[in-house]
Amino acid sequence: MANEHGAVESQLVRLMKHIIKWLTQRFYSDKGSWQKSIDDARSQIEKNRKIRPSITKNWILSLWEKCFKKATKEAEDEMRQDSNVEGLTWDDVFEKPFDADNDDSKKDDSKDSQEPENPEKPPEKT
Repeated sequence: MANEHGAVESQLVRLMKHIIKWLTQRFYSDKGSWQKSIDDARSQIEKNRKIRPSITKNWILSLWEKCFKKATKEAEDEMRQDSNVEGLTWDDVFEKPFDADNDDSKKDDSKDSQEPENPEKPPEKT
């Protein structure tokens, strides 16, 4: 039983670490490996939760702060920069989609005004 619990804790740190890296390095061009790691860690945690019903949401939440601190340190060490991520929600970690091919976090907001709101509809003539 302890083996699955330890595996979940380890996967939670890995999952949080890659989400922290994703959110911190917004303009990093190749997030594909992070996406794979996020997807894999989520899958491994879900698999262990099915094997051991004692691995509940409340049990995971009891580890949350400890795992977040460890994940932040590991991410910062690997990135060689401080993270601006102050916390992660359950939704961030287990529900939010992270898609390297469709990553809105790389979008430059300053260019929004240059593009029409609806590119399929031509501008109205006045």
